[in-house]
Amino acid sequence: YTVPYHAHSDFIQIGAELGIIGFVWYLGIFILSFFYLLKFRKNSEFYSRNKLFLSMITASLGVYFIDANLNFPIARPQVLVTWALVIALISSKYSQLYNSNKIIIQHKIGNIYIGILILIGLSSIFISNKVYVSLKDQMALLSDFNKGEYKTSLAEVINMDLTIPNVTVTTIPLIDIKARYLVNSKKYDQALQMLSSEKNANPFLFYREALKSTIYEKKGQIDSAYHYAKKAYQGLPNNEVHVAKFVKLAMLKDDITEIKIAASNLLDTHSKTNWQNILTAYLDNVGHGNNELIELAERARLLFLHDQRFLVINKLVNVSPENINKGEELAKEALLFYNNGEYKKASKLYIEASNYNPFEYSYFENAATSFYILHEFGNSMLYSGRVIDKFNPGTGKSEYIHGISKISTGDNKGGCKYINLSLSLGFEDAKEIQTKYCK
Repeated sequence: YTVPYHAHSDFIQIGAELGIIGFVWYLGIFILSFFYLLKFRKNSEFYSRNKLFLSMITASLGVYFIDANLNFPIARPQVLVTWALVIALISSKYSQLYNSNKIIIQHKIGNIYIGILILIGLSSIFISNKVYVSLKDQMALLSDFNKGEYKTSLAEVINMDLTIPNVTVTTIPLIDIKARYLVNSKKYDQALQMLSSEKNANPFLFYREALKSTIYEKKGQIDSAYHYAKKAYQGLPNNEVHVAKFVKLAMLKDDITEIKIAASNLLDTHSKTNWQNILTAYLDNVGHGNNELIELAERARLLFLHDQRFLVINKLVNVSPENINKGEELAKEALLFYNNGEYKKASKLYIEASNYNPFEYSYFENAATSFYILHEFGNSMLYSGRVIDKFNPGTGKSEYIHGISKISTGDNKGGCKYINLSLSLGFEDAKEIQTKYCK
């Protein structure tokens, strides 16, 4: 669950946390301060005596105002202290100039006003201490959460005050974190009761639904587990944990309709894990040859170039298991001929294997290698080029074979292009050829 600690603007942050009134009040501090500074400038006598001071204080306030729009200084106490000092100096100078505090100090209401401020200050200290203690506890809780560990004991978690604040700095409800430790201790009913009785402090993460799904799955109640897994997935469909849990239970329930819906949502995410999980579930339910699945698998291959997982999925969705097995048998037989130096027979069997399984690029690659050894450079370039153009696995081997075949025909310039490409893909055998022919 990736949630930023701060918006990159204090004004947006305050507006999000406190609403319109809080936003206006916070902005009002700056407006009032700049208004005071403007009045200072209009008073020519005061301005002439305090010109340097006013210039410095105006610059300081301006710098902080710009920073507050870009870089959330409200989160850093050392910057806030400076800001508070600037505001205090402006207010003090304004009071001196216009005697604005004379009446309130002399009147009895001044004492009441000061008393109220002290009470507010004490309550702020109480809450600040609660937050401080919570933040220290969260260091352990979030470390466990992020690593999938439970180093903090259940007894320690139960003794923690999880009420102020009621969410972590990453907005995960602390009650849900506590329930996580109960689940680990196999106290499933107690965890469910806690999650059901306590108000969800952050319903936008859908972590509670994911946790409930885990509990019901551990209790063997698959229907309930699937119900909450679907809720978590639909609420936050790009979350990899939600997708994996939902897909796993959808496969158990044979719910192909929901899997197809999930597959249609893949176009909105660039998560390799989500693509892999959903395509695998789709394949598991419909088998090879489904046109929609074939189209999605090809999109995945192009989206995640050089990723072997999607080349494998592409093969499985296009080729029947029988033909895959037949291709593997022929490839094994071809390897025996290759190891015995019978390259002609090996090349023929690799090509025959590719006829059964045209989505296994290694058959074309091995055929190209055999043809190169036989000095049939045209065929070697034909089959290595097919791997480069159609599959682009990113291993650099086909580029290497293609490059040395071109060099062998006298085309050093064209060959070096592919040798350099092979080396850039990490195929170290190309280095010797590059040194020798591509200076």
